[in-house]
Amino acid sequence: MSPQHPAHADTLPAGAPSSISISDVRPRLEGGRYPTRRISGEWLGVTASVLHPEPLEARAAALFRHEHDETWQLVPMKPHGDGLWAAAFQLYAPGRYFYTVEAWVDEFATWRERLRRAAMAGRDTEAELASGAAMLRAAAKSAKGAVRLALQKAAARLADRDLGMARIHTALDGELAEQMAEHGPRGQHTAYEQELVVLVERERAAYGSWYQFFPRSCGPDERTHGTLRDAEQRLDDIARMGFNTVLLSPVHPVGTTNRKGREGQGAARAGDPGSPWAIGSPEGGHTSIDPRLGTLEDFERFTAAAREKGLEVAMEIALHASPDHPWIAEHPGWFLRRADGSPQPVDHPRQAFTDIVAFDFCGAEWRALWAALRDVFLFWCARGVRCFRVDHPHAKPLAFWEWVLAEVRGKHPDAVFLAESFTTPRLQEALAKAGFSQMLTYFPWRNTKQELVEFFADLRSDQKSEYFRPNLFPTTPDVLPEYLQAGGRAAFLVRAFLAATLGDSWGVYSGFELGENEAIPGTEEYAHSEKFELRPRRGPQRQGIREFITRLNAVRRDHPALQPGGVLSFHRTDNGSVLFYSRRTLDLRDVLLFVVNLDPRSVEAAWLEVPIDELHIPEDDVYQVHDLLGDIRLHWQGRYAQLLLDPRTLPCHAFLLRRRVRSERDFDYFG
Repeated sequence: MSPQHPAHADTLPAGAPSSISISDVRPRLEGGRYPTRRISGEWLGVTASVLHPEPLEARAAALFRHEHDETWQLVPMKPHGDGLWAAAFQLYAPGRYFYTVEAWVDEFATWRERLRRAAMAGRDTEAELASGAAMLRAAAKSAKGAVRLALQKAAARLADRDLGMARIHTALDGELAEQMAEHGPRGQHTAYEQELVVLVERERAAYGSWYQFFPRSCGPDERTHGTLRDAEQRLDDIARMGFNTVLLSPVHPVGTTNRKGREGQGAARAGDPGSPWAIGSPEGGHTSIDPRLGTLEDFERFTAAAREKGLEVAMEIALHASPDHPWIAEHPGWFLRRADGSPQPVDHPRQAFTDIVAFDFCGAEWRALWAALRDVFLFWCARGVRCFRVDHPHAKPLAFWEWVLAEVRGKHPDAVFLAESFTTPRLQEALAKAGFSQMLTYFPWRNTKQELVEFFADLRSDQKSEYFRPNLFPTTPDVLPEYLQAGGRAAFLVRAFLAATLGDSWGVYSGFELGENEAIPGTEEYAHSEKFELRPRRGPQRQGIREFITRLNAVRRDHPALQPGGVLSFHRTDNGSVLFYSRRTLDLRDVLLFVVNLDPRSVEAAWLEVPIDELHIPEDDVYQVHDLLGDIRLHWQGRYAQLLLDPRTLPCHAFLLRRRVRSERDFDYFG
């Protein structure tokens, strides 16, 4: 008698074991800790490793449901060899979708394979045919109409010994296999242990052209504070340039304690407006409008005027406060305190922010503070705002962002959040995983060919693209890169071209279209920074790149290759200053080739290696490229072409690829 090991019984599975295992379900971020991302209308492809003993035949399915649905939808998965199964389903409504994978033994398919082997080996098949007939009769009970009759007929044929080998042919019929896949018996059902999440957002979360400006600078001169009604006058020009999102700097009352003077230096003089990021005064805080700008009614009028012109209003939200904020007196426990009990100024490694103080996100009253800050977002959502640019989110706890963004989306699934977060790459990625729709990136400092290729290869990597969406701003009110300070008009053309064609979302800060590039010497700070003084842009202005930006936005709007889902590829040139890349749709119906001289001071020539194999262009075929910016047309043949790029005229080209239809003079869109 063998020795007993009762302790081993405790380690046995609680339920009946299964021959099927499911693992490595993708997409899955950090083991399912964070949701992957999609846009309404996009498809989610799901893969899984589904393994089972070889004698058995298995089937698998992806299941999904919207968070407001009670029932799951099932999509059959297809095997792709070596245990890999895949399926895809379309996501329509914003919000959270849950998805998982299930698998089971297909008992009828397993039986068919066993019958086939027996028949080929010449073994007796009567017992197998009887088993198959029984399965068909049982399945017919759950079927209806013509399928039920077909299954009953097949069962009768399998039981009819007079039919001989015809019974084998009936059993192996492909249509019968499809009917039994739906109605036949399923054994050893296995479900993946997790329900994974995909966060679905509206298109603006992934695609848009943003224009940022300060409403207070819309007055008649640098001494007169602009109003929201003055700012309405800017909307026509912004819409004409093809932007679809208007981003406002903070519009709240500005504190007076420690108000900063011009250039952010010293105490403010009489008439200095202070930084709009110093939020809060006796007139109100984060849910108030600066009286110098107008009223809440004026704000609602502004957003309505923007909508009429096809523009969506985005607001800057900065979660800190002026020392004059009403909450200082009303809720003293919401703020970090120094040893003497005074509120702690916001700490920053490069600047002294004496005009703003920090919230205590992890203090004794954190619950009330978090709820109040959530209600700031909800307050503006109630007034029609759904886009928010969040200032310095990396200075607040990740747990707060994960909670508050989910709270706002729970009530407004169409809310979009852009993070202004110039911090470490790992922290940027963590913020994106926590729920931010878009991120400002290090794009302003990626200038060389190698830097750009490596940067966008990282952004478009399979894993990172599941949750990280860049918004490419060449400048911000805080950042005027050296490349633009020294490169003149050509540098502005190059950076706008790169931002608008490499990314699905891009934007400019007011003055970029005018080529404003005066900086405080030795810094990346604008001279006469609009953060600390009024900068009206009326009257005669320098020659800028307004028409070029207008054309870029039109190209983006007209071509699916430059919208979400467009494939980005970099291609070879023989010149280290010339970048060559393409954007194309998966079906190749829209293909654009981009060439740009990255040196704004030098004329550059380059041989381009056109990816004709990827584009299915025969080696000897003549094809046309049509520059959508300069309106020139060139005929190329083969895989090599040469270009000269002069920054004094146009340092870049956006070529629409056309194919020959009947003759070299007759071309159509590539496809």
